[in-house]
Amino acid sequence: MAKILVVDDHIANMEFLKKLLEDWSYEVITASRGLQALKLAQEEKPDLVLLDIVLPDVTGYEVCRALKVYPETHDTMVIFLTAKGEIFDRVEGLDMGAHDYIPKPFHPEELRARVRMALKHKEEKDRLRQEAQQLKALSIIDETTGFYNRRYFEERLSEEFSRAKRYNYPLSVALVSPDGFDDIRKLYSPARGDKIIKQMGDIMKRNIRAIDIVTRYSDGEFAVILPQTDQEGAAVFGEKVRKVVSRHLFYGIPDKSNVTCSIGIAAFEQESLGDVKTLIEETEKAQYTARTSGGNKTVVFEV
Repeated sequence: MAKILVVDDHIANMEFLKKLLEDWSYEVITASRGLQALKLAQEEKPDLVLLDIVLPDVTGYEVCRALKVYPETHDTMVIFLTAKGEIFDRVEGLDMGAHDYIPKPFHPEELRARVRMALKHKEEKDRLRQEAQQLKALSIIDETTGFYNRRYFEERLSEEFSRAKRYNYPLSVALVSPDGFDDIRKLYSPARGDKIIKQMGDIMKRNIRAIDIVTRYSDGEFAVILPQTDQEGAAVFGEKVRKVVSRHLFYGIPDKSNVTCSIGIAAFEQESLGDVKTLIEETEKAQYTARTSGGNKTVVFEV
């Protein structure tokens, strides 16, 4: 059931509109002042506001402008319903972001049709916004594991890097990959390799803080963003993950075999000069060293 907020300082008009709308099966809330209407709109989040222009405290134009500014009410549909019916008034109302403008007196059936059209328009906007959000979510999620992907990693790392510089705290990155991952996939199957990756990701998720971010960096690698973590703290995290992985019995390969991992660590601290690209490159170098020097180890990048 759609919810409609009626704003009118004439009680008789407000009660008449309320009864009409309720007869048409809408949920109705009412306000006789502009500031009251804004408070109700933020609390109740109506689908549509029927708004008079002349109000005791602020104008309907100001109410409409404020509704369009606040994120929680930005998409609320507004129909001006007022005796001020000059073309200038109509244009000003539409410029404020209103969907429609109905001069008084009006015919109930016209109002009913305009309300129905406004609500259909909002329903379509909501559908399109939801689809856009779903598409965005799909674009940053790795389909195989359900973890965030490299695109999301790069976006979030840039944000965290800027925040670390602004607020003067350290930031670290860890790259984690199962040793011999390509051999596992060739010996068994890509699907079994994916099971290994998924289990490794789950291990990391169980061993991070709420502010840390685990992402799938490449086919056989995870990247972990560690905000407010210096090099020493990141190394402790790496060793913790490495030991848990080495003890874990991985399902998906014969005999629930043990799998080891190689971890590369790099940190940005205020006294160092660098950027996001450099931080990633340093992490990759450390991870390469861990992988090519026998694996099952954590390597911290050293200048």
